[in-house]
Amino acid sequence: MGLSVLLFVSSLSVVPVEALRVALGVPFVLFLPGYALQAAFLPRTGGLDGVERAALSFGLSLALVPLVGLALHFSPWGIRPTPIVAALASLTLVMAGVAYLRRRLASSQNRAAGSSVPGLQPLLRWWMTGGPGDKAFAAAVIVVVIGVWGGLIYAVSRPPPSEAFTEFYILGPTGKTEGYPSQLRAGTPAELRVGMVNRERRPGTYHAELYLGEEKVGETLPQALQAGEKWEGAVTLVPKHVSDKQKLQVLLYKEPATQPESELYLWVTVHPAD
Repeated sequence: MGLSVLLFVSSLSVVPVEALRVALGVPFVLFLPGYALQAAFLPRTGGLDGVERAALSFGLSLALVPLVGLALHFSPWGIRPTPIVAALASLTLVMAGVAYLRRRLASSQNRAAGSSVPGLQPLLRWWMTGGPGDKAFAAAVIVVVIGVWGGLIYAVSRPPPSEAFTEFYILGPTGKTEGYPSQLRAGTPAELRVGMVNRERRPGTYHAELYLGEEKVGETLPQALQAGEKWEGAVTLVPKHVSDKQKLQVLLYKEPATQPESELYLWVTVHPAD
């Protein structure tokens, strides 16, 4: 069992075909965790044959894997492919170690033979003696379970792309999120830093405009940004009229649109000129 886990983990970096990785991952998720768990708690043969142990392994895996996902969701690692594989591999190996120790302590006549767990001969015997309805139902259950969990594994390993957007921010004159101009004087230039990052996965041209009320007091030149490219620069604004606690709007436009795509603002007071 431990060798099977190690082979699967190694295949993640060796096997280049995605469909083959999913095929290898199905037993790793649907069978091995439950098999290791039932082997650890039921090391002796008792009344369970190979078919029953195989069925119990599938059932325990279906119950165990969501609990592992829930634990990862509330952990610092989150539900991502690498933590999922590491958690399942670690859990399976630990349970396999416990099963090995318990089997070593069990008497030889009561040990569950590892070769009987796959249950090839009992499965063939059951398949030959079962009726058509039993066979059809079993085949349908297997197809549905493998399809659902195979799709879940693929969805987790290939999350959908993040939403496309344009990152837009303003900084103080020192380039930090502090020291924003709040006290201005009419006719006296002031400085504000504006930044934009194209995260829309395609090229775009952007510019920003600054308004005090209906009056434009500053703007940037058009910036052609490739996907993932960033621009940040100082914008000079010159207020012309005295006002008390007026909204300074910083509007982002994506050309050729005439409506702003995003808006940021500050509250400023414009004092009379000296």
